[in-house]
Amino acid sequence: MLSTILILTALLIVLSLKKSRPDGFLVSELHPYRKLMFYIMPGRTESQVFFRRDIHAQPLLDYLEKNAQGEDTGLTHLLLAAIGKTLEEHHEMNRFISGRNLYQRNGVWLTFSMKRKKLDQKSAIALAKTRYTSNHSFRDFCQQVSTEIDINRSGTKTYADKEFDFFTRLPRPLLNVGVVLFRFADYYNLLPGNFMENDGLYTSVVLANLGSLDMEPGYHHLFEWGNCPIFITAGKISEQAVAEDGKISAKKVLPLRITYDERIDDGLTARAAIHKLVKVLEEPGKHLDQQASSGELSST
Repeated sequence: MLSTILILTALLIVLSLKKSRPDGFLVSELHPYRKLMFYIMPGRTESQVFFRRDIHAQPLLDYLEKNAQGEDTGLTHLLLAAIGKTLEEHHEMNRFISGRNLYQRNGVWLTFSMKRKKLDQKSAIALAKTRYTSNHSFRDFCQQVSTEIDINRSGTKTYADKEFDFFTRLPRPLLNVGVVLFRFADYYNLLPGNFMENDGLYTSVVLANLGSLDMEPGYHHLFEWGNCPIFITAGKISEQAVAEDGKISAKKVLPLRITYDERIDDGLTARAAIHKLVKVLEEPGKHLDQQASSGELSST
């Protein structure tokens, strides 16, 4: 019995030495307090912080009208582009916690929720995932997002569909064991890159545009599955009374609700990133029309 315990302990110690993983590289230079946070608050749901921002919507509506490519190009495309641009410039917010370690994510990955059938309440919800790089124009990025939407609405089974079908066919005891094994493999950086690349919750951010369903935004929880540290919901655009320079006027406003894992970086970093996101959305032509060589981050 003792020998078995010693062997298992030695195995776990060896596994814990593996720090590399396909979706990110280890951030080693951390304040001791931040390292302790990973143990004091081991889960994302107990580490989440909420922010509320209201965006002046007329500039982004004008930008969409100018750059629209058919009726399927809309606010979701612009929100994703603005979030991607923000994370490229504020890479500290493009990090995640795994196995009590902090990682910088390789690239900016954006996941968004969508209805399999447009405006159909009974339709299933899908999570589509795409990669953002600012060396593409906004119109090219819109086409990229629309392609993901078309795939999910085509009726063809996606990687996620096949994964869900497999696991939900398992008896509950086996499913419980399977989930535990996957969490174990993720904790010790043993999951294959292909699995994480195709899973919508191994991503930089999840966006839910509830305004497309004529809904107000809610503060959404973070998921313990995967490693996504940010969830953003957008509500419907409406006219609201806005005070500026001591005067009150009616303006179109886009409400945003942001949830983030405070373990990835402090509130000042989050504030700077949110400020940038607001600037991009309120001046999209100035920020999204700029070309960049690449948004890739490297471990070198």
